[in-house]
Amino acid sequence: MTDEPHLPGGGCTVRTEGNKEDKVFELPGREGVFAGVTDFAHAPRPARVLIASGAGSRFALAGAKCERRLPARYGPAPEVPVIGCARPHIGGRAIET
Repeated sequence: MTDEPHLPGGGCTVRTEGNKEDKVFELPGREGVFAGVTDFAHAPRPARVLIASGAGSRFALAGAKCERRLPARYGPAPEVPVIGCARPHIGGRAIET
């Protein structure tokens, strides 16, 4: 048994609204938080974001102070650049920017 809860499906639909280019992205999810890199959706400021999941799941929402507005976009997991963690015994990964 693992300490990681498993929610079937895990995917979601992300809809951004309130800007000139409203977008809808389908994120397939993954088996668990340690199963690898996940897809992501970026919502521009000051967009309204709606997240829906028929199967239920958990989501990480991150925010950052920004000066310029970038368009809404979807990042598929295979295209997310990853570099090794400085402390591999923790099992973490860092996203290359």
